[in-house]
Amino acid sequence: MKQDRAVQYGQFLIKYRWPVLLGTLLIAFAAMAGVTRMEMKTEYRVFFGEDNPQLQAFDAIEKIYTKNDNVLLVVAPKDGKIFTSQTLSVLEELTQEAWQLPYAIRVDGLTNFQHTRAEEDDLIVADLVIDAKNMDQAALDFAHQAAHPEIDFYLTGFSMLNNAFQEASMKDMQTLVPLMYLGIFVVMGLLLRSVSGTLSTAFIIIFSTGSGLGLAGWLGLPMTPPASAAPTIIMTLAVADSIHILVTMLQQMRLGTSKYEAIVESLRVNLLPVFLTSVTTVIGFLSMNFSDVPPLNDLGNMTALGVVAAFAYSVTLLPVLMAVLPLRVKVRSEKSDTQMDHLANWVIAKRSPLLWGSAVVVLALGAFLPSNDLNDQFVNYFDESLAFRNDTDFAMENLSGIYQIHYSIGAEGNNGISDPVYLERLEAFSTWFRVQRGVVHVNTLSETMM
Repeated sequence: MKQDRAVQYGQFLIKYRWPVLLGTLLIAFAAMAGVTRMEMKTEYRVFFGEDNPQLQAFDAIEKIYTKNDNVLLVVAPKDGKIFTSQTLSVLEELTQEAWQLPYAIRVDGLTNFQHTRAEEDDLIVADLVIDAKNMDQAALDFAHQAAHPEIDFYLTGFSMLNNAFQEASMKDMQTLVPLMYLGIFVVMGLLLRSVSGTLSTAFIIIFSTGSGLGLAGWLGLPMTPPASAAPTIIMTLAVADSIHILVTMLQQMRLGTSKYEAIVESLRVNLLPVFLTSVTTVIGFLSMNFSDVPPLNDLGNMTALGVVAAFAYSVTLLPVLMAVLPLRVKVRSEKSDTQMDHLANWVIAKRSPLLWGSAVVVLALGAFLPSNDLNDQFVNYFDESLAFRNDTDFAMENLSGIYQIHYSIGAEGNNGISDPVYLERLEAFSTWFRVQRGVVHVNTLSETMM
């Protein structure tokens, strides 16, 4: 944009500051209203697109068998003994109560474990523990042979994972985000030393973040755990846009320029750089649409919308707010060099050593790229302050892993799963799996039948 047009634009804003202020606020509130339409999605399925082959295979298995959205309740007795009448009676009660949970279609526990035994040619299937309070020691010893002696209560499973995503996101938004906003406003106040400038920037941040999320809501984009980072990113960019314009304006006023003239000059100097920065940033975040992970698409789109809003408010709402709000700046008697001036002069004088030195530092740090570990274990997404992380770690350390691979291996003909040839092949497949690295347990039909 040509500088004379930037000047004309600044003069237009000053002349029509009240209509521009009112119109901008109306647009901002209309955009932010879309937040009420945004849907929160925290289940693990949102990380996969509808055409993802792994998700399609997973859905196919669930249609044949059952859904895997489970809750795992781990019970750890203080004395380390689970096969006692008292402890098993508690497990019986918990199992019975779990059937009353909403949407529960199956409850499997130690007491109702379907123990299978053979009597001649018949397979007898029954609960492992029945009426625990009245079981004799011989029956308790028999039950002990079929389970792990691990109590305290620990909750994990896919349903708890979905809840943990929402819990972590809400916790961050209620604690870390407000603290970050407070820190930024305090630093801005100290650096700008202008109540009006700090207050105006606060409005820009709020409106930019709200508009980015609101426009996403109007467009039907869901709020997912990765997308919850969008407000932080938008806020950072909104602060950068505002600071550029405010610093130049305040600098001009300290040199004796009137407030209106300083606003116009700041727009003349910063309008094009801020525009180019915003455009390149938007392009960068929109490129996240090439990712195969839908929540990353949403994060990129939400942030791009927020960056556009931040630019628009920075070059409209911010100037008119500064035009209408009272602002006092101490005029310098004469021009004096600032610390930034000294830094700039030093960088110019040492440009060659700094250039080559920076190149060496970049290459040295880049040499550590191969040491990055590509790991996508979802349990490690969560901090140890969350109950889900601690409960899951306990379950994995004391029982078995929660990372499962499901195979559905079909059999031919009616009752084909009882065919000895089919069972032998299934057992051979299971035997191969048991010796693979990282495999803790293999559960298979052939083992039960044998």
